[in-house]
Amino acid sequence: MPTDYEISAPKPSALLESLRSVGYSMPTALADILDNSVTAKARSVWINFYWAGPASTISILDDGIGMNEETLVSAMRPGSANPLDQRSFSDLGRFGLGLKTASFSQSRKLTVWSRTIGSSISGRCWDLAYVAQHDEWRLMKAAPSVGSEAYDHLSDLKSGTLVQWQSLDRIVDDSAVDSNEAHQRFLSLIEEVRAHLGMIFHRYLEDSGSHRTTPLKIYINGRLPGNLVAPWNPFASHG
Repeated sequence: MPTDYEISAPKPSALLESLRSVGYSMPTALADILDNSVTAKARSVWINFYWAGPASTISILDDGIGMNEETLVSAMRPGSANPLDQRSFSDLGRFGLGLKTASFSQSRKLTVWSRTIGSSISGRCWDLAYVAQHDEWRLMKAAPSVGSEAYDHLSDLKSGTLVQWQSLDRIVDDSAVDSNEAHQRFLSLIEEVRAHLGMIFHRYLEDSGSHRTTPLKIYINGRLPGNLVAPWNPFASHG
């Protein structure tokens, strides 16, 4: 029986490349990832910038409620949330695109590992080169990254989520590992990120925290107190 419609599914590689055009800077992209951490009731977030030339990575680990495998697969699906659905006050997400668009704006490979209390770690990966090769929505299963400091830290947590960005083509060019100029450009991003997160999340970082029993702690490149992001309230009065 003939129908009066056609299925017009978007080409996977073309749509994912289009998502990369959303106007994120590095600091705003990381802030979008941290929105998920806040929604997941994280008490601490650890961001690590690892320089290795073209193989450099950025990871974001939180100790929130985490996701089981089924929830993780859903979260990795573009458009995983309906903006018309009723959302809780603490849910900062809206369209189910933030994790993916923020990550793809800075990298070509996104890997997420997560665990809930009592569950093992599950991992999934979007690799834009792999999707383009097969031109199918192939979400890869991510193997354990044993030996990685961030992954081992997740293994020590009762629950949490680890987001890793690789193939940082928007941040790192083909400069060699020993290029001091490229290394310094990479490191200069840290202070931009620190200032932006301190402003965007100041109400969560302050002792008075918004609807939280304890303030959020954000660490950059280390777990020492000196690596904490300090809150900055742009609306505070100055005497």
